[in-house]
Amino acid sequence: MPEFPEIAEAAASGAVAATYADIKATSGLAMVNLIYRHMATIPGALEWGWATIRNSIRYPRIEAARAGLSVPAFGAPLPAEAYVSVGLREEAVRSALAVVGSYNTANALNLVTLTALLRLIDVAAGEAAAERGPAATRPGASDPIPPIVAMDAMDEPTRHMVLALTRMGDVGPADSGIVPSLYRHLAHWPPYLGLVLAVLVPLDSSGLLKRAREELVEEARRMAEPLVDEALARGVASLPVAARAPLRSALETFTGYTIANMLPIGHTLMALGPPDWRPAAHQG
Repeated sequence: MPEFPEIAEAAASGAVAATYADIKATSGLAMVNLIYRHMATIPGALEWGWATIRNSIRYPRIEAARAGLSVPAFGAPLPAEAYVSVGLREEAVRSALAVVGSYNTANALNLVTLTALLRLIDVAAGEAAAERGPAATRPGASDPIPPIVAMDAMDEPTRHMVLALTRMGDVGPADSGIVPSLYRHLAHWPPYLGLVLAVLVPLDSSGLLKRAREELVEEARRMAEPLVDEALARGVASLPVAARAPLRSALETFTGYTIANMLPIGHTLMALGPPDWRPAAHQG
């Protein structure tokens, strides 16, 4: 599988690093998601995309839309003993679920946001974007999470499980090289990956993940329309011509497949966690 191009947070410098920091401060998220790390490899795409999201679509409106997104979760909490039996203690499961919770929030925000951004590529009138003002860090910003594990840093069984998980549902074209960052983050806890794989295989073979993805894609498109109208009213800068085709291709893949696929998976993993071991916002 070819490696999907990205500029990792640890490798970012200059304007890219500054944009990554602003994404986290403005969104309140603990990490920069793969789609933005990929956009950084397309000249002009990250600058245009983030400025449009930040100044024209705007996060308060995005968060309101995200709150209305209906994401299914399959299954019920597993007893704590099920995790302990495969070598996962409470602290490890809490840490893994904190990572899952961060991705669930980010993916819901990004599914709506990037669906609107994809539409804006077509309809933006080339008006000057609103002047960028200082970002305010949201008080509810996520706690730090461990770094992503590089594929070549994993042992062979862990790498095999990550790649097997990548085939669950549909993250995009088979030759794209996309490996969802959530699985690479969860590689810190290989037994948890094994448990996740056992849960997802029957959901995938039954078609439940595919149907959930398709329904989320349609819901996100409906929710994005008013965001597009409001963004156009504020003004949206022109996207550099050379960036249009590669950015469009990436956004189509991530909104139509990757993110919409990972949302029900992430919510399922949270639902399977013992309630007392989940992050505070997900207990009960």
